[in-house]
Amino acid sequence: MSDIHAGLATPQATLGILMVKTHFRRYLGDIGNPGTWPFPVRYRVVEESIPQRMGHLDQHDLLEPFKRAAQALIDEGVDGLTTSCGFLSYYS
Repeated sequence: MSDIHAGLATPQATLGILMVKTHFRRYLGDIGNPGTWPFPVRYRVVEESIPQRMGHLDQHDLLEPFKRAAQALIDEGVDGLTTSCGFLSYYS
């Protein structure tokens, strides 16, 4: 049985995580704490994405910085992408 069918993470896989620019402690278990993951992760903070701007549906100017950050992580070789902020669902 392959690792995928066993539900196991592939050791060489790297997750890319897009981060909102925040300044609070990320405890173990939080998506923004690299110790949470039993596999490699790469982070990219989107400088324009301050919390005060994230909850407004009319902030379409944030889409491009997130797209650039996602592409940078892809170019670095990540195998999957996610984000630390549910407000990005506005852009899906």
